[in-house]
Amino acid sequence: MGSIIKRNNTWTIIYLDSTNNKRRWKAVAGTKRDAERQLREIEHSLDTGSYVAPNTITLGEHALDWLERHYNKRNITQGTYEGYKFQLEEYILPRLGHYRLTALDERQIEVYYGDVLTHGGAGGRPLSTGTVEYHRHILSVCLKDAVRLKRMPRNIAAGVSIGRRAEKKLVRSLEEWEISRLVAALDGNSCRAAIFTALHSGMRLGEISALTWQNVDLGKAEIRVEQTLRRVQGGHILKPPKTKSGIRMIPMTHQLKALLLGYRLDVEDVRRVVGISLPPDAYTFGWPDGRPLLPRELQRAFHELRHTCASLLIRQGVDTKTLTMWLGHHSVKTTLDVYGHLLDGQREAAAERLSAVFSEIPSPEQATEC
Repeated sequence: MGSIIKRNNTWTIIYLDSTNNKRRWKAVAGTKRDAERQLREIEHSLDTGSYVAPNTITLGEHALDWLERHYNKRNITQGTYEGYKFQLEEYILPRLGHYRLTALDERQIEVYYGDVLTHGGAGGRPLSTGTVEYHRHILSVCLKDAVRLKRMPRNIAAGVSIGRRAEKKLVRSLEEWEISRLVAALDGNSCRAAIFTALHSGMRLGEISALTWQNVDLGKAEIRVEQTLRRVQGGHILKPPKTKSGIRMIPMTHQLKALLLGYRLDVEDVRRVVGISLPPDAYTFGWPDGRPLLPRELQRAFHELRHTCASLLIRQGVDTKTLTMWLGHHSVKTTLDVYGHLLDGQREAAAERLSAVFSEIPSPEQATEC
C-alpha cells in the first residue's frame, strides 16, 4: 500500500516496487486528487503485471532502436525504412525525441500535431494532413513496440487524433487547350514518350518508370502494369503494386500505339549506333546504359496527367467500375473519394438519357387509343 505526502508545493507518491522490492518516490504536479489517481494506477499496474519501472530511455533512443530492429528483421521494406527514418529525423524527433518515454503524454503529442499542421514544413509552411497522419502512424507503431518491451505503460499515440482537417483539395486536371499546348511543347523533349504515355494511360510515375518492353504489347495495343519503381537512398528498387488491383491491363489509344511504335524504332536505332541490343526486359523509358528514367521533378506533373486521363474517361461516360480497374485503385470507394466531384456532372447527363427513354413511352391516353 502506497502513501502520499506533501513536499513544498507538490504531492509525492511513495510506493513499493514489487518487481525488485525497491521503495520509489514520484512527484506529482497538481492536486492531491491527481496524486491519489496516479497512485491507484501504479498499484493496479503492479497487481496486473503491466507496471513499467521508471527509466531514462527517450523517444529518440527508442525510435531509432525500433527502426533498426524492424528493418534488420525484414519486418519492413527498404523503402518503408527510409520513409520512416526521414520523417523521424526531419520532423518528429527534433520536437519530441528528448522526452523520456515514461514522461511522454497525450498533450505533448497533440501540441506536436498542432505545430506541424501550422508551420512544420520548409520555410514555416504547414505540413499536409496526409503527412501528419503518416507521423501519427509512425508514432503509434513505434510506441506500441515500447509498450511490448515494457519501456512505457501504454501507447499514448494510439488515442490521439491530429485535430483539424484541411479541406480536401480537388484533383487538378488539364483543360483541352492545355493538353494541346503540352503536346506541342513536348517535341524534342527526352521525356516526351513517358509524358504522352501518362496522359493516355493514367499510369503512375513509378509504374511508368518500371515499365519494360516485354509488358508493352504493340500488337494487341495493351500495356501490362505489374511492378512499380521507387527511389531509395543510393538507387532504386522494383516492387509489385501495393494491392492486387494495381496489376492490370491498360488498352492503348490509337495515338499512344502510334507514338510507341515510332518511339521503339528510335530506341532501336540509337542502340544500334552504340552497339547495344534491346533486351525484352529493358526499361521502356530508360537510358541506353540500362538506367530507368526517373524524372523526380515531374512527380507533380505526372499526378496531373493521371488525373487528366481519368477526367477525360469520365467525360466520355466510362462507368466507375471500369475507371477503378483502369487506374488500379483498390476499390470503387477510392475512385469515388478522388473523382466523385467529376462524376456529379454525369448525374445530369443520366437524367437526360432517362428522360429520353420515358419520352418514348406512350402516355396513358395514348396507350388507351392504341
